[in-house]
Amino acid sequence: MHQHRDDEHRNDEHRHQHDERRHQGPTPHTAHDDATLADLLDLDACVLRPTLDEVVAWSVARATAGGRPVRTVVDLGAGTGSGTLALARALPEAQVVAVDVSPVMLDRLESAARAAGVGDRVRTVRADLDAGLPAEVAGADLVWAASSLHHVADPARLLREVAGALRPGGTLVVVEMDDRPWFLPSHGQHAVLERDLHAAADAQHHNAHPDWTADIAAAGLGPVVTAGFRVRTDASPDELLAWAHLQLTRLRQGLGDGLDDDGRALLDALLDDEDARALTAADLDVRGSRTAWAATAPDEPAGAPADVDVLVVGGGAAGLAAAVVLGRSRRSVLVVDGGEQRNAPAHGVHNLLGREGVAPHDLVAAGRTEARALGVAVVDGEVRGARRRGEDLSDGFDVDLVVRPSGATGTTGPTGAAGATSTIHARRIVLATGLVDELPDVPGLREHWGTRVLHCPYCHGWEVRDRRLVVLGTGDGSYHQALLFRQLTPHVTVVRHAMPPLDDERAATLAALGVEVVDGPVLRLDPVVAAGATAALTVVLADDRTLPADAVVVAPRFVPRADLYLSLGGTLVDHPMGAQHVPTGPQGQTDVPGVVAAGNVADLAATVAVAAAAGQTAGAGLNADLVEEDAARAVQAWRGRGSHAPAVAHAVTTTA
Repeated sequence: MHQHRDDEHRNDEHRHQHDERRHQGPTPHTAHDDATLADLLDLDACVLRPTLDEVVAWSVARATAGGRPVRTVVDLGAGTGSGTLALARALPEAQVVAVDVSPVMLDRLESAARAAGVGDRVRTVRADLDAGLPAEVAGADLVWAASSLHHVADPARLLREVAGALRPGGTLVVVEMDDRPWFLPSHGQHAVLERDLHAAADAQHHNAHPDWTADIAAAGLGPVVTAGFRVRTDASPDELLAWAHLQLTRLRQGLGDGLDDDGRALLDALLDDEDARALTAADLDVRGSRTAWAATAPDEPAGAPADVDVLVVGGGAAGLAAAVVLGRSRRSVLVVDGGEQRNAPAHGVHNLLGREGVAPHDLVAAGRTEARALGVAVVDGEVRGARRRGEDLSDGFDVDLVVRPSGATGTTGPTGAAGATSTIHARRIVLATGLVDELPDVPGLREHWGTRVLHCPYCHGWEVRDRRLVVLGTGDGSYHQALLFRQLTPHVTVVRHAMPPLDDERAATLAALGVEVVDGPVLRLDPVVAAGATAALTVVLADDRTLPADAVVVAPRFVPRADLYLSLGGTLVDHPMGAQHVPTGPQGQTDVPGVVAAGNVADLAATVAVAAAAGQTAGAGLNADLVEEDAARAVQAWRGRGSHAPAVAHAVTTTA
């Protein structure tokens, strides 16, 4: 359990996730305090592990009810990560975001995650919850707050923010200690001492928290379900004694003045190894209980609006940026997203000002939240076809689509059964369908794509600077990749997998730069595993030679998702990168009137930032187009009522 609050410690000694000025007291809080508390939290993880696992199992069962997938978990007030790691173990496919205000705690947590072999799935965020939820919470499937909510200055505000950030159908779990743990013998002078310590803690309002049921319901989450858990331990005698000793030491420092002389004397004796009355493991009997509250965010409506100004096909950076600018222009907008997020395998998005390293799923989740706040409808589903309703542009399009329940689509492709096909009307269409990266048929490429198999030096190059890179040569683009990545590392090898021989000039250029060229082909890529994660790759050639590589660079074939565009009569054109794309004008206009395109379907080289900018530009252009169409309709209706233009008054200036 996350006992990293003042539950067992003085309010002036601990500040995680609550206002330092309210709780700090006259003595400044230091990193030493955090380090000491971190030691206790690590011991908590050992002593209270069975109880924590039981609460986590209950929480996961609530979050996954009905087969709902859990892809992103957020631990609010994570401390040294006992809950974070338990959640990562219980949800092996999920990414876990650990939020805490203490860098000491987060450093401990990161080390523990690496040691547990889940470092690639755990990310830390330093944030003070009194300042608001960090952006990384947006779109979470499960938010866990253990022994932290009661230290937030405004719990009701935080609960509302969590409710708004959860993915539709997502789950909030709040866990609190019903009381400080009891662990001294339950009879004689030890029992009297522990009762006095509890009374002193109660007088200082330690662990004071309400029944959160009404607060959670008021935030718009529900139904609220509660469960109680008795504290259990399977700790070794040494772990148990170390934990109790540290507990009593901190209680002596924080609450000793609230005891009488006999109580202080006994407490000192328990902590004195030389005293005959010193505490032993045989004396200890850990007792206590926890309460957990769970509630879910409302599910998104299963259907889609029947008539919209704009249909956005594709819910990545380009599509959501278009939807946001249209929503801000008070347009009715529907975004239909197939869930095939191109950059989903990558750990983070780069070259996006102010959001460096944000996980792709988190960026999309935040974009959905922003769009929905503007009245935009966002659904998981698929557009099956579209056709013009009439001859005039203002007639718009009839669009056939299938909407899946929220969460039935994975981050890399559909996983749920499709629902019934319905038809909606849209005045305009934004194509933000992206592209597909077709990779050479080499085992291991697809498995490590986006992590250890890369293609773009601007997207991934900084992360592999000075590392060993192998360029899998497939054509002319591989030569240019070798030059670009050579700017970032001197350790570049080109394997001629399906690459024609280099001419003399290119061979000389690579040789002058220290780039080795090796004949292929490549048979497969084998992972080099360390601490439960892929640390490098071994490139195996057809003649059984091997090359070590921290990453492999490959030039995929870009295939735009343009079936809808082609069905509407559009034509693809050749792109300088050797593939085809949807040609567009300055504001995304295509050769199909009423249809604009943005992102990788139009610009094969667009990064996330460029795609988002293109989406915003296309959305603004569509809004201007619709403004003109609305104005023309208004004039036609006005004239149809027999109205006439008012006479224009001319001002006359008289000069004396």
